[in-house]
Amino acid sequence: MAYNITGLIFLTLLILFSCAQATIITKGGRFIVDEGDNVELPCNIHSIAEDTVVIWKRGELVLFTDEEVFHEDQRFQLHRKDNNFTLVIERVEPYDGAKYICEITSPEMSITHVLEVNVRPMVSISPDANPLLMSVGENVVIKCSVSGNPPPKVTWTRQDGQKMPTRATSKDGQLRITRVTMDDSGIYECTASNNVGVDAHDTIEVLVQANQYGAHELSAPWVDSVYTYIPVRLDQDINLTCKYNAEPSPQVDWIYNGFTINFSDDKFKGLIQYAARRDNYSESILAIENIKEDNFGDYTCRITNNLGIKEKTIYVSGRPGPPHLNTSGIRLSWSVHSMDPVIEYQILYRFSNEDTWQQFKSIRANKEEQDGDIWNGSEDLVWLRPGLEYELQMKARNTLGWGSLARSYVTMKIPLFDNVTNDKKVNAVKRIYASRSCLPVVSFIAASIFRL
Repeated sequence: MAYNITGLIFLTLLILFSCAQATIITKGGRFIVDEGDNVELPCNIHSIAEDTVVIWKRGELVLFTDEEVFHEDQRFQLHRKDNNFTLVIERVEPYDGAKYICEITSPEMSITHVLEVNVRPMVSISPDANPLLMSVGENVVIKCSVSGNPPPKVTWTRQDGQKMPTRATSKDGQLRITRVTMDDSGIYECTASNNVGVDAHDTIEVLVQANQYGAHELSAPWVDSVYTYIPVRLDQDINLTCKYNAEPSPQVDWIYNGFTINFSDDKFKGLIQYAARRDNYSESILAIENIKEDNFGDYTCRITNNLGIKEKTIYVSGRPGPPHLNTSGIRLSWSVHSMDPVIEYQILYRFSNEDTWQQFKSIRANKEEQDGDIWNGSEDLVWLRPGLEYELQMKARNTLGWGSLARSYVTMKIPLFDNVTNDKKVNAVKRIYASRSCLPVVSFIAASIFRL
């Protein structure tokens, strides 16, 4: 009897052991390593069965299934010893910082390790003009862009050992000196430190010059810019530049959609203003980082002194720019600047001397019309009423929406049909019916009957 009980207990334990489910006994953790070091991420599994699949992932990217490799980076290796599946990353790079997941399929279970990479600091100074030429009385703005993990601390000093000007302020790596004097000339150094590796340094020489104009050579401001429209893509970094000069030294303001930009306002945190002095003029540079749709609009560079005010506006958008229109006979031709593909155009038309654009015709864009970021097209406007003069406008649409109208409209007088070839008439009728627009059809038929 005792023998039977012992055998039953042994059999029960054997069954329980064989039916035990696989379990990950390693707990998820946080691993902090320096750039260039190696790291081991453990995953110890208890009671692993033959049909249990072990998967290592970086986020949603599969790295290993059991010991089968699903990636091309040879720095990633899987070391298996018994039931421990250890993910090894050699010579860790900054971009290796991520969540790493070890999971099993039977039963479904997973743990997550978080890898943080300490990265030594790096710095770069903008603008890249060196020396940076300024005139007495101007404001200088210098940006020290830094990277690293943990986020580096930024400090500004002067290499000549002199104290920083009392008019100097520093915030978020940006050094601003108001109303510079010749005593402010010197080499300024940006230092970034985060206790990882050695500190990073970059320098820029600021050279402040006396005003080149005599006391009697006063001048009202002038301002100019190379571009009036700058097409962009989302998350892009751009610089807006205006050239100017005046005597006495003018005040420079940037205005966004009618509101003066306050660079200390969190609303304009991604905007940075620089200044640079050239041989016979100055430049004001407005840098926009990581541009979003909220940044689209008109940016006006305003130059002011006691002799006058001048402005120059630059339109920034990811939507199509204002079309450039030309006419030849009954053909309307256009070119549009757009970083993203143009989807369609709208030709707006009205009789001469009317005030509003009440009618339009849509035309689908053709990829064959693309030349880099320029989209060209043309249309014979035989669907307009003959013998009348029209004013024409246009706008284009891409995935971000409709762009702006052309800077100015063009006029076109539609000749009588005797002056239009039969081929153009036939093609016009086809386009009219394809567009399913009643008004052009009625106009075309009425004009044809009238000619009979």
